[in-house]
Amino acid sequence: MEDLSEVDLCASPLFRDLLVSVPLARSATRLGQAGTALANSGKAVKSERYLQGALFIAHDVPGWAERATVWFNLGVLLRAPGRYDDALRAFAESQAAAVAMNDRSNQGRGLAMTGDVCLKAGAPSKSVEPLLASLLASLLASLLPLEAAHDSEHIARSLQLLSQAYQAIGDAAKSKAAQTELRRLNTDGTWSGSSALLQELSNVAHSAD
Repeated sequence: MEDLSEVDLCASPLFRDLLVSVPLARSATRLGQAGTALANSGKAVKSERYLQGALFIAHDVPGWAERATVWFNLGVLLRAPGRYDDALRAFAESQAAAVAMNDRSNQGRGLAMTGDVCLKAGAPSKSVEPLLASLLASLLASLLPLEAAHDSEHIARSLQLLSQAYQAIGDAAKSKAAQTELRRLNTDGTWSGSSALLQELSNVAHSAD
């Protein structure tokens, strides 16, 4: 990622005005919101600078509530053009901040997106077995905090990615188990839950032995 010290945000009137008029935490929050809005408008380069600027000025602000969200949004932005290493770093930072704040939603969706990036970063082969192991671990770990946060949108994303990942490594039975849960969630908004799915995957593994 670009060195924050070299990001010329000072040319932005919004950045200048925020720094002199409101506390750093509020300035960082507003910059983060502006960065997200720019991303949604397709202005990726400017969005990245605003999101990085938010993180830069909030670096020494303890307990800044938006830290995990801004890192997460930055990771999503970096993932789109294939900057996977930078995206993984951003999601790792989001995870750390979310754990510190007991933010279960960001914990779960950060893990889910880590899995997503791992899936996009390589194809199944001997050389990427550690990558696939990391992918599956991240996706499975994402389910519990997402369930606790009642975040059905990202639960569905994790289930979809789990199905794809198992299919990629040739484990059709586990792929089908994840797909079954995804269909149930999409049909009536319910599913058997993390514990039941993990038990099902364990049963699939034993039955295959």
